Amino acid sequence: MKLYGFNGAASLAPHLVLEELGLAYEWVALDSSRGDHKQADYLALNPLGRVPTLVDGDLVLTESAAICLHACDRYGNGRLLPALGTPERAHLYQWMMFLTNTLQPAFLNFFYPERCLPDGMDASPVVEKAKAVLAGHFQYLNQYLQGRDCMVGDNLSAADFFAFMLIRWGRHLEPPAVHLTHLGRLVERISALDSVKRVMAQEQIPYPFALKPGA
Repeated sequence: MKLYGFNGAASLAPHLVLEELGLAYEWVALDSSRGDHKQADYLALNPLGRVPTLVDGDLVLTESAAICLHACDRYGNGRLLPALGTPERAHLYQWMMFLTNTLQPAFLNFFYPERCLPDGMDASPVVEKAKAVLAGHFQYLNQYLQGRDCMVGDNLSAADFFAFMLIRWGRHLEPPAVHLTHLGRLVERISALDSVKRVMAQEQIPYPFALKPGA
């Protein structure tokens, strides 16, 4: 099994899930500055040239959430996913969709505002709007986590690792997302896992994981 991605990018959540499940895999760190993701051999796996991509035998799978759910379904033996047919499983789907369809896209406008603007147009209004949208989404998530130790039910799930990744991206906001009480609590819990420490070492991400260096 191989997982392709960029250090700290959208491949982080599936990387964390694979490691927490104790799977045998190879982490293939692509270098965006070299254009590794635009080379023919990678485009044969992922024609959009995006990360992550999982190669699991004959299966080639893209999209972070899909890889997380596949790994848990195929190899988790009941770990990181609530049981099928339960309210907790339904809520896991709800929160995974919120994270991927609502929270994560707002980061695209924050990090890459030029993608939705004509060439030469001032991007600062898009960035400022994205900051406000992200702040609202993180407040919503923070309120939801009040009184909860994890995203769904009583045990960590794939949704917690996905949320951890996005909260980490929120280190670029002022204040950083991790400063919200209940988000900070979740990050502290995830950061303490040995599996997470191993992944962060592989991806060369320094501690504290959800703050800018020196913050």
